[in-house]
Amino acid sequence: MASTIPVKVVSIIDGAPDIKVFEFETVDGTTFPVFEPGSHVDLHITSSLIRQYSSCGRPDDRRLRLAIKLEAESRGGSRHAHRELCVGDNLTVSQPRNNFEIAWSASHHILLAGGIGITPMLSMAYRMVKEHASFELHYFCRSAEHAVFADEITQAFGERARIYFANSDAVAETIEHVIATSRAGAHVYVCGPVGMIDLVAEKAGRLLPPEAFHHELFAARGEANDEADRPFNVVLARTGTTLTVPPGKSIAQVLRENGVDVPVSCEQGVCGTCLTGVIEGVPDHRDEVLSDTARASCSMIALCVSRSLTDELILDL
Repeated sequence: MASTIPVKVVSIIDGAPDIKVFEFETVDGTTFPVFEPGSHVDLHITSSLIRQYSSCGRPDDRRLRLAIKLEAESRGGSRHAHRELCVGDNLTVSQPRNNFEIAWSASHHILLAGGIGITPMLSMAYRMVKEHASFELHYFCRSAEHAVFADEITQAFGERARIYFANSDAVAETIEHVIATSRAGAHVYVCGPVGMIDLVAEKAGRLLPPEAFHHELFAARGEANDEADRPFNVVLARTGTTLTVPPGKSIAQVLRENGVDVPVSCEQGVCGTCLTGVIEGVPDHRDEVLSDTARASCSMIALCVSRSLTDELILDL
């Protein structure tokens, strides 16, 4: 399993009514590892609470900065972070990893953020400034009160950034105009609520080639229909062990029940922690991490949510 980094909380500020901004330094005083823009970390809030958050600082900052929204239906992570974490607390984070990469070959970059989805866009925009890349940032919020990092965005990116406080109809119209009038070779990036991502995907699907659309989700779209699932077998290539995955249980659950230690974090298919190689068989992909190309290759599977279209999957375990 990937190594973790011991960190301590050095700053906590209220970024918005439901968002706190945390800054962390390494416990030993070393500089936090340089990360690619769009990267996220697993924050080990407690031994049993591990959640994923995008870094929203400059990629070469010696500190790690995370903005955590208190979710109304929190599974415990954001609630604990908001109510229990204090300056001086020690905890650990994973090494940064990136499922939301910048396509540097693009002629122009259009960054679309909704609410807390601004977090990965900040690190992207900072890197684009450093690389003298052409970009624009559009940030959609409920109100000025909820616009975390608004002053910072205005100061850092000037006319390249716009902040909107609008209803859903106006958001749709704005997004369509931005994409429809984009220059040739532009790529679109979106992060935010599922509804906004689906909206941008629909607009981009009509107006741009598939490779020009990039997105990141913070939560899964919905629950799988267990009643429609069927059992299948997984074979562990390194030991030859065969295990049956019944309806209602994930591959990861069955592996853990049989003493196979696999890294799992979000358990919603949005973080990529449990991605595992597939040697043979056809996965039924239900994650939000793998690209269409990666899915078509049948070479990886998210153990926490995906299943199998074939009777058997041989895994690189």
